Order: sequence, then structure tokens, then C-alpha cells
Amino acid sequence: MLGMLAAHVGFSAEFDWLQPESWASLVHGRSSILFALIAGVSLSLLTRQRTLRTVEETRVLRLRIVGRGVTILAIGLALELLGTPILVILTMYGVLFVIAVPFLGWSTRRLLIAAIALAVAGPPLLALAQSVTADSWAAGVTLLIFGSYPLTVWIALLFAGLAIGRLRLGDVAVAVKLLVVGTVLATLGYGLGVLAQPGPTLPNLASSGMTDASSKAVPVSPEALTGWSCTDAGFVGTVQCYDPAVLEASGGYSDSAWVEPTGFDVYVDRFQHADWEGAVTALGAWGAHTGGTLELLGSGGLAIAILGLCLLLGRAAPRVFAPIGALGAMPLSAYSMHVLMFAFVLPLIPLSEGLMWLVLASTLVVMATVWRRFAGTGPLERLARRVGDIFAVAPRKSGSSSIVEAAQPASS
Repeated sequence: MLGMLAAHVGFSAEFDWLQPESWASLVHGRSSILFALIAGVSLSLLTRQRTLRTVEETRVLRLRIVGRGVTILAIGLALELLGTPILVILTMYGVLFVIAVPFLGWSTRRLLIAAIALAVAGPPLLALAQSVTADSWAAGVTLLIFGSYPLTVWIALLFAGLAIGRLRLGDVAVAVKLLVVGTVLATLGYGLGVLAQPGPTLPNLASSGMTDASSKAVPVSPEALTGWSCTDAGFVGTVQCYDPAVLEASGGYSDSAWVEPTGFDVYVDRFQHADWEGAVTALGAWGAHTGGTLELLGSGGLAIAILGLCLLLGRAAPRVFAPIGALGAMPLSAYSMHVLMFAFVLPLIPLSEGLMWLVLASTLVVMATVWRRFAGTGPLERLARRVGDIFAVAPRKSGSSSIVEAAQPASS
């Protein structure tokens, strides 16, 4: 949450170890990666509290998780309607909860193998699919495949989180191992990234499907664009092109300056000029939101290291970090509140980046601490639990009236 706040207030300086004022830029992309990993850990904590011995208990628990996922998805959609510049993460978060249900019974070994396989093969396959499908951007594929939070990337992190959540997270040795392993993975991922290429560090603009100011589709035949200006829009090799002469003559903006492909012939032409090297490039992409293999390795390792560090800090000084724990205990409510603040409060109070982050972070930490102290579970967390209970309602049977209660985790 604290990292996302920093990313959303606009810290944009390019990272440089020798310039401390640029260190805040590390939050870009890495905060969402950490969020995805924690989604898996959370699901693991929800499902490991009790040993489910019957098919009915398993069914009830899985329906409860589906209900929570649907609630998170609905809240995410509502926040998107506010029209803030924030790429709301909750829509994909809710989808992940639902998608995770069939995999909850997988062994830890199987989850780790799947996570590694997806981390390595997912980005190249995604880049290849985007080339073959001529950069499709329909609503479904934008949400699940080619969007800012591609499913191939997030499922790998979800599986890793599910496996990590099954560890004895209260043990110091486990926390130390997470810190060490995460640090090694992050060093390996970013180190290889620097050696392979200096970027890209820009978001994958092509993933949105609308890659230029006039919302026109990208042109398909580079050979036909003599005199045009084109810029790379992501690791998949997609370009956005425009006619500088037309653009300048129109005073800086004109729909006619951009090309919009139509018809099957255009698709064939786009297919012939697809960037097949993009699949290879995806292996070495490590910049924020590129969705590359090395980003998964580097940022995923960093997320694991942060988890291990937080476990150690929370154990060493529980009272000191209690306010941070309170914020972490109600991420759904806190995330939604910070979007509301961006929509209705911050526009009225112009602040610098650092001061804006400080106001947001301190406000949410104080609110979470007070709420946790006097009201317990966060309001939207209660709503998600309640909807999950509604989804999980099962016919009462003689001698088994407590099935729903038996599947209820000890904590949420």
C-alpha cells in the first residue's frame, strides 16, 4: 500500500543509486508485483486454517473465496468509474481470487514448478500471442492478457504466493530464508537485465490497445510509412506512428495524422510484419510494467525479500510496527480509500510529491490503526467476507449444521 501510494503521487525520477532523491522510483511496477504475491499468500492463509475432510467443506470454502473475488472485482470496477489516473489493481485482484480456486488443492511442489514455468515461458508466449493476433485490444483480452496486469505474469506470482503461504511464516528461520532467497533472485534478475539491455523502463503502452493520443489503432505496414515518425511502445515490438507534416499542419493534433487499419488484408499485412523477435526480447525485459521474464525474477525476488524482512521486523518490534500491521490488515479498505482521496480530496489540496505521499500514508495509517483498535476488521473486508458467506450457503443437514462455520478461517 505504501509503495502504491508513492507510485500514484507521481515519483518519476529515473532511479540512480547515487541520488537518494530518485530512490522512490523503485516503487513503480514493484508495488503491484508485491501485491500479486501477497494475493497468493493471503489465499494460502485463508485455506490452511483447517483441514477440510469432506467434499462439502471444500465446496463451501471454495464458494466463499469466489464470493470474495466477485466482491473485490465489483469494488474495483466502481473505483475505475471515478476516472482517476490510477490503474486500479482490484479488478484483476478479484479475477485472481476466482481463477485460483481450482489450484488450491495443488501441492507446494506443483505450485512452485508452475510458477517457475510461467515466469520463464509466460512473457515470451504473451509477446508472441500479441504479434500473431495483431495487437488485439478487446475488453476481455485487455483485462486478462494484454492489459497492465497480464494474467500470465500474475498467475506465476499467485502460485508463488500460495506456496510461500504454506510455510511456517512465524519461524525466524523461514523469514530469513525468504529474505535471502528473495535478495538472490532480485540480484540475479536485475543483474541479468542490466547485462542484457538497458531497459525498457517505460510501461507497456501497447498492452492497452490504444497507443496514441487520438485513440487510433497502430499502423501495420512500416514500409508504407516513409517519412513518418515511429516510437517503440513496449517489449513486444509494437510501434505507434504518425505523419509529422499532417500533425504540424493541424496545430499539433489531427485524427488524420494517425493510421487506423481495417479489413482482413490489413491483418495479413500486420501478421507479415510482426515482430517475431519480441518473444526473445520479452525474456530480457526487466523494466517496470514490461511483464518480462527478468522483471518477474527481479521484482518477484524483491517482493519475497520484502515479505521476509517484514516478518522479521514485525517479530522484533511488534508494537513499533503495529500501525503498519493495521494498514496491512485492511488492504481492500485502505486501497479504496486512497483512490477516493485521489478523486475528491487531493485535487483541492495541491502538494508536492513527497508531501502528498506523507499526507496520504499518515492519514491511512492513522485511520487503519484507529479502526483496527475499536472496530476490528476493515469495512470492505467485512463486506467481502459477508458476500463470501452468501455464496457459500449450503443446505443444512442433520448433524452437519456447522459446515459453513467449520470452513470459516480463523482470521481474514
